[in-house]
Amino acid sequence: MLTEQEITKIAQDHIDKSSKKSGIKLSLFKEATIKKSYGMIFFYVSKKFYDTRDEKYNTLLGNVPF
Repeated sequence: MLTEQEITKIAQDHIDKSSKKSGIKLSLFKEATIKKSYGMIFFYVSKKFYDTRDEKYNTLLGNVPF
């Protein structure tokens, strides 16, 4: 079984790949992560929004949790 740290690392790697592919710096929205008995649900936003929490940078459309 994977640890929470290992699962989070896999999620971060996924976000990093998506970020590189899209050209938009992304960040896991760690405060919104949901922990369930069957796993974890991760949300992500643009890094600029995550750092500033300024709604004008909350511009991602169609980003769904995974």
